[in-house]
Amino acid sequence: LKRLNKSIKKRNENHKLYLKLLRGDIFFKNFNLSGSSNYGLHLILKKKNSKLFKKVLNILGKNSIEYRLGSLGNQLRQPYLNRFVNKKSIISLKNTEHMHFFSVYFGNNQFLDQSKIIKLCKDLNSLVI
Repeated sequence: LKRLNKSIKKRNENHKLYLKLLRGDIFFKNFNLSGSSNYGLHLILKKKNSKLFKKVLNILGKNSIEYRLGSLGNQLRQPYLNRFVNKKSIISLKNTEHMHFFSVYFGNNQFLDQSKIIKLCKDLNSLVI
C-alpha cells in the first residue's frame, strides 16, 4: 500500500499519454478520467469498420500485447441470459453493441515504458481508414 498512490499516478500518466497520442478521427478518446486508476485502456474505434478493427488487432499482436475483445462487451449476449433476453433488446443498446464488436481492452501498469506507448500509438496512427 505504501506505493499505491505512486503506482496509480503513473498509470494515469500512461493513460493520458495514450489519449494524447492516439488519432481522434479513428479512436474514441473522450473518457472521463476523474477518480480512475486506469489499470487498462479501452481502445474503441469511433466508427464501425471490421477491416480496420482487424488491422488494429494485428498491430497489437505484432507489439506482443495481450488484449480482451469487446472491452466489457454486451453482457446481454452471454448464454446465461438467453432465456431472459430477446434479440431486439440486445441490438437496441447501440453503444454497447459497438463496443462489443469494435473495441479491445489491454493492460496499463506503472512499469510500462513510455517509449513502448509512443511506438504503439505511432503504429496505430499509421492505419489508413
